[in-house]
Amino acid sequence: MTKGGRKPQASSRSPQTEALPCPLDDVPDVAAGDALPDPDASLRRLLGVAVRLSGFPAGALAGLPGEWSGGVTLGVERLSGSVGPEELLAFALDLVAGGEVLVVPDAARHADWAAHSLVKEHGVRAFVTLPVRLPGGALLGALCLFGTVAGGVPDAGLLADLSALADLAADQQRLQAGQVALERQRNAGDLLSQSLREALSGAQTLQAISALSDLGLGVGELLEQGAALCASVVNVDLGSLVAVYDDRAFVFPVWHSPRAEGFARQVSRGLRRDECTQLWDVAGRSLPEGLFVNDYGHAPGAHIGMVQAGVRAQAYVPVGRRGEVRYVMVLSRLHQDLPWRQHQRDLIGSAARMMRDLSLQIHQQEELDAGRVQLELALGSAPIILFGTDAGGVFRTMRGSGIGTQPWMQVLGQGVQEAFAGVPQVVRNVGRAIAGEEFDDVVETGGRTYDVHYMPVRGAYGSSGGMLGLGYDVTGRVHAEREAVRAHRQAEALLQLAQAVQGDVLTTEAAPALDALLRVLTDAPEPWVVLWELHGTTYVPLSQRGAVPPELRALHEMGLPFRLYDRLIGVTNRNAYLSDRDLTAELLAVRVRGLAALPLLVRDGRCEVGLTAYASRPWNPAEREVLETVAGLFGAAVVRLNRVRELEMDRVSEPSLGSWNRRTLNAALEGALRGAADADEELLVVSVDVQGLRGYRSRQSEAGRAALSARAEDELRAALPGGAELFRLGIDEFVAVCRPVRVGAGVPGTPAEWVWRAMLALRAAGFAQAGARVGTARYPVDARSVPELLRVSDERLMDHELHS
Repeated sequence: MTKGGRKPQASSRSPQTEALPCPLDDVPDVAAGDALPDPDASLRRLLGVAVRLSGFPAGALAGLPGEWSGGVTLGVERLSGSVGPEELLAFALDLVAGGEVLVVPDAARHADWAAHSLVKEHGVRAFVTLPVRLPGGALLGALCLFGTVAGGVPDAGLLADLSALADLAADQQRLQAGQVALERQRNAGDLLSQSLREALSGAQTLQAISALSDLGLGVGELLEQGAALCASVVNVDLGSLVAVYDDRAFVFPVWHSPRAEGFARQVSRGLRRDECTQLWDVAGRSLPEGLFVNDYGHAPGAHIGMVQAGVRAQAYVPVGRRGEVRYVMVLSRLHQDLPWRQHQRDLIGSAARMMRDLSLQIHQQEELDAGRVQLELALGSAPIILFGTDAGGVFRTMRGSGIGTQPWMQVLGQGVQEAFAGVPQVVRNVGRAIAGEEFDDVVETGGRTYDVHYMPVRGAYGSSGGMLGLGYDVTGRVHAEREAVRAHRQAEALLQLAQAVQGDVLTTEAAPALDALLRVLTDAPEPWVVLWELHGTTYVPLSQRGAVPPELRALHEMGLPFRLYDRLIGVTNRNAYLSDRDLTAELLAVRVRGLAALPLLVRDGRCEVGLTAYASRPWNPAEREVLETVAGLFGAAVVRLNRVRELEMDRVSEPSLGSWNRRTLNAALEGALRGAADADEELLVVSVDVQGLRGYRSRQSEAGRAALSARAEDELRAALPGGAELFRLGIDEFVAVCRPVRVGAGVPGTPAEWVWRAMLALRAAGFAQAGARVGTARYPVDARSVPELLRVSDERLMDHELHS
């Protein structure tokens, strides 16, 4: 029974069928409908079959929400008024709410439907509704047929056919749902496969970017290659590397698709900041993760030229910097409304971070290489030694030009105890550094001096990993400092020496002057010096200072005859420096290896005053220079003293007497001394001071005084033994020089007796008050030089005063 109270009639075609111009030639075989590609087209054709079979002019297949969204209509235009497909579909759903077959032959007379708009306004008079169910009974929708003439409802057979068509529609919808499900599964599989491919491609891309670091590329080259690899796998048309400066940027295309070839040539140019503010925002680190723009044409700061060129999406990602240059990777899509998917962003971000890390590594490696070059340059040019040991004290590193000719490269692999067994300071220092101490020390080894900084090396968990040492060869500096100290001390000693030689270095002040000289010669080993003076033909040591060997000291104090002095010294009238092969056996026997002979006063080709310096090694050039400077000081002092003595000896007491008599005395006495020394004989010097003449002279005329002095000279000359010479130094001062006199050899009396006989003769001549003082000196017993003989004889004048 159908809803509405009418049973379906026997099978007969409705009279409205004849008026339906619906050719069945366009309706395909419904058995093959499962292959229809368009579900709405298939349903529309099924609806057309139903309309044709029922004879109604219009129909609708409507789906319930949630089960089958939407529906199809047919013949809407045959209804009166401006009815739309949506109204038919809504009416059909309202009819099928109960899920039963509904047949209404005259809707205008039906209490439930007479007032419906389709009936009143659009001419619907009859309609049939059949549910569309799944095999399990679930309601999917409704098949509804609309007639414009009352009556003519289908009979039971036609309703069965229409129900079969409804079932066919359900099958079609179920088939379509299955196809949709299969399509979704296929799409999901394709999406998963694509994701896997993209993930694999992304991983390979990151691996390829990482491998760029092994090619030794610079920062710019590495970033170009990395940007090209990234652009080739993220479905873009152009990949570029942009070098961003403060106010300008330069674009370098690194990869493009075939259709972007022209665009790549177009963007190869410079950009101003105002042309692409997004670029500077990314480069300026305000967007460290980059900027991904999907709708580039409407994005703020978009470049008009790129918009005109067809850029639809763009990505800016910072990839590194070098100095003041910041690099940004720019990826562009042309004529593609494809948004940046998350996995693409992740891949681009990972690639950018990897490029930043690699560029930083390259920069650090370049700095490390530059530092290594500087270190190698420093080690190769500066006098530096870099060395290191392990925790056991075994040398593992030894570098630097400071090694010089030292055989230190041989210590590699040796322990410090073995390598520097003879330098305990190095052994101690290495041990201190391994123990954790950091310090500086000055080390002398192999004839060189090093200023060394020691530092410990820490291993894992703070354990000792050995030590490092950096040494600087300061031999020159230390030598210069020592030379400066030595020169300072030497200058002080020379100053003291210059002050010392202001005195009488030929008598009492010789020793202090020589002590000052020894302080100048502090670097010489075991130095000793002797100051000599020639007395006749014998060299007498005025002073001996320093480590003089006792046997030589005794020999010197006996005096050295000229021949022995000449044999021992070798050179007497010029500076000479003797070494082993030039020295005599006597000097070699007392470990003398260096002798400096420096004449201070030379007359008539013979050294009268000399200085000799001795050491246990030959004198070096610096010491020779010092010795010659000292000899100059001593020589000047000796010349000054000698001149003073000459002036004293030239002094006379009367203007009538010149200085010739004293110079004559000196010359004669010098000759007499040499003769006595050559003959190994004695010499007697007698000083006579005739008294009682001064008061007498003052009452006489100048001529009378001269005559009286001459008479005294004649009487003294007559009283002296034969061969004696007499010299008048003043009116009443006389000196006699006598060859050796032996009492009992035919010469009467003593020098006092000789002078007394002369005084008696003067009294007989009319000078009753005549008297004299007599002083004597013997060579070599009392003195060995002319000044000393005269000084001793003058000092002894008080010993013999003759008046009666």
